[in-house]
Amino acid sequence: MDGRKIKQMLDRMGVKQRALADKMGCSPQSINAVLSAKDVRSNTIERIAEALGVGMDYFYPTENNTHQTENIKAKPYYGSLPVSAGRVIQYPDILVQSATGTINIPQTHGAEMFFPVIGMSMKPSIDEGEIIGVAHVDCYETTNADRIYMIVTRDGERMIKRILKYDKESGLVILGSDNPQYPNTELSVDMIMDIYKVMFHMKIETL
Repeated sequence: MDGRKIKQMLDRMGVKQRALADKMGCSPQSINAVLSAKDVRSNTIERIAEALGVGMDYFYPTENNTHQTENIKAKPYYGSLPVSAGRVIQYPDILVQSATGTINIPQTHGAEMFFPVIGMSMKPSIDEGEIIGVAHVDCYETTNADRIYMIVTRDGERMIKRILKYDKESGLVILGSDNPQYPNTELSVDMIMDIYKVMFHMKIETL
């Protein structure tokens, strides 16, 4: 959906951008970027709807629940671009890579793309060999330790960790693992290119 349409809806509701930012726990600049975008991600619209206390049908009034069917259509799977849960790996940006297949599972609500996992740092929550489904995070300031995130760095590393703390003064995030054998690490926010929250994970059994 075009961000300008969302802005028009906010105007009709009398909701200011700063008020929406406060409800969503992110900066007004982030909201402005969303409302200026030509194609706003569906999970972002879900967050806006939740913050405003309205249903998704408010944003899709004439599409006959198109959004609901969108969530179960096939999503891209990047089988050749594993995500690290312990090992340092570097791969080209996913935006310039082709998906190796698709996944179509109704229970993967909100996931935008899928990746295989290597490494043991997130055991027992996520095992090596599992597949994760992720959704882009627009306001990384709102991340919390109750969720697992995929962090993509500017030097090409892709990892899954918990974001234990974000220190605005030092510009550092503290990353933690569920496996106690892996120590916490620090990462400068300047090194972060993108953050995705893990919406779904599953183990694929082979014969």
